Amino acid sequence: MSVSHEQETETVPVRVRGHLEPEVAAVLADSVIPADELNHVVMQWVARRNLAPAMETAQTQVSPQLARSLQARENWLRDIETEFGTYSRQEVAQLRGAKGTNRSMAGDLKNNGQIITYRRGNSDRIPAFQFTETGGQIRSVMPALIRLARKNGWEDVDLLAWLTNPNTYFPGGTRPVDHLNDVELVLAAAADAFEAP
Repeated sequence: MSVSHEQETETVPVRVRGHLEPEVAAVLADSVIPADELNHVVMQWVARRNLAPAMETAQTQVSPQLARSLQARENWLRDIETEFGTYSRQEVAQLRGAKGTNRSMAGDLKNNGQIITYRRGNSDRIPAFQFTETGGQIRSVMPALIRLARKNGWEDVDLLAWLTNPNTYFPGGTRPVDHLNDVELVLAAAADAFEAP
């Protein structure tokens, strides 16, 4: 026996300013729009509404290429945060057994080449994939990887991009971050990428 479950329908009143073509008004009046389709469209509209004032206050003109580049970076960082999670400096201290108010621990780990960070607004974010799932230990590949990257002039954000983007060095074009437990493979791939002429 199969049971049919009707999806819950949420009714949201929408006010429209301006003139709608009669065909559009008729479709809207008789339609139930799937939320997953509507969410994407409306979120794009919200993003435009929020972005426009920021661009208006810029003291110089922003080229379309720069705007696209900044948005691509923002989308990439959000993807990292969604997939892997990140820690604040205080959270790293707690994860490693120190008081949560100890902000210097993460800074020391970064300065000593143990972890990478990136700036988000006024604070550093620390990608969680650098730590083991239990105990908050730094994955053994990270210090060697960071040392190799810095020796070749790579910044933390460059290494983060390399780690989180598909790479033909790895089986199936997977990402280095998917192989952090295979230290030799990741370091060989890093040497190949970082030391290329």
